[in-house]
This record gives sequence, C-alpha cells and structure tokens, in this order.
Amino acid sequence: MRLLLSLAVSIGSVVYPFLWWWWQGDTAALKLLAICMACLWLLRAVISRDVMRSISIVLAGLFILAAFARQGQWLVWYPFAVNILMLALFASSLWHGKPMVERFARLRHPDLPAEALPYLRNVTRIWCGFFIFNAGLIAVLIAQGNMRWWTLYTGLISYILMGILLGGEWVYRQWMIKKNI
Repeated sequence: MRLLLSLAVSIGSVVYPFLWWWWQGDTAALKLLAICMACLWLLRAVISRDVMRSISIVLAGLFILAAFARQGQWLVWYPFAVNILMLALFASSLWHGKPMVERFARLRHPDLPAEALPYLRNVTRIWCGFFIFNAGLIAVLIAQGNMRWWTLYTGLISYILMGILLGGEWVYRQWMIKKNI
C-alpha cells in the first residue's frame, strides 16, 4: 500500500505542472486539482513517519489553502515548496544526526566504512545546492510570469537534471570504488 501511494504521489507530482497548464484558466478544474493533490499528500502523511509526515502535511495544507481560497496562482508555488522543504530536510541533516545521503546509503549498506562518511556528507551538500538552484529558478520563472517555461521546467527539465545528478553521482562513486580497490 505504501509503495502504491508513494507511486501515486510521484506520478501526481510529475504530471501536476502539465495539468495546471492545461487547466490554468478553469477555476473549478484547478480547485479539483488542488483537492486531489491535497488528498494524495494527506494519505501520504497517514502512512509516513517523522519528517516525511510533517512535509506531507505542509504540502497538503498548501493545496487546501489554494483550493478554498480560490487562489489558483498559489498552485504554481508547489514545486518551489517541495524544493525548499527538501533543502530544509537535507541541510538540517548536516547539523543533526546523519547526513541524508548517508541515511540512504545505510539502507543498502548498514556497515559503511568511516572513510565513506565525508564523501556522503559532501554529496548531501551537493543536493542542497541542487535544491537551492531548482527553487531559485522556479521562483524566477514565476516572477517573470513565464508559465510555459515553468511548466516545462517543473514537469520535465528538473526531473532530467535530478536524474543526471543521481546518475552522475552513481557513476562517479563506482569509479572511485574501483580506483581505491
């Protein structure tokens, strides 16, 4: 059930900018979109723990406010909010507990060598930089009123950039492991 709901939230987030673009002049459709996204995030909050529950509640709240305030323009801030929340999550992990990327790495390799920890901390910093860049560009596109590029960037380009960062880090890590063996 968790996997299915996480998949639904992920798919909803990817198609969201395109649905917003399609319905941007239709107040009733935007309200329905906001309610659907709020429901997805509230369901995600029910099955999540700790910080992810809090993030889910904040995002659901954003959509609920947008739906009932009839402020369709608030909906364009969703991708920005996600990036700011992810930045807060990753950045706070640098000061409290284990860095986020180390937590992910320990899911697969619980007994990480001590030599890997500075690298994982640096990768967490790189992700923080990515979230800052992403949020900043989204804010600029919104401020310029360039909704065509906002849709393309938030619905496609940012995911491609995220994939490049993920894939590039994985390739680099594999190269470093082979180099140090």
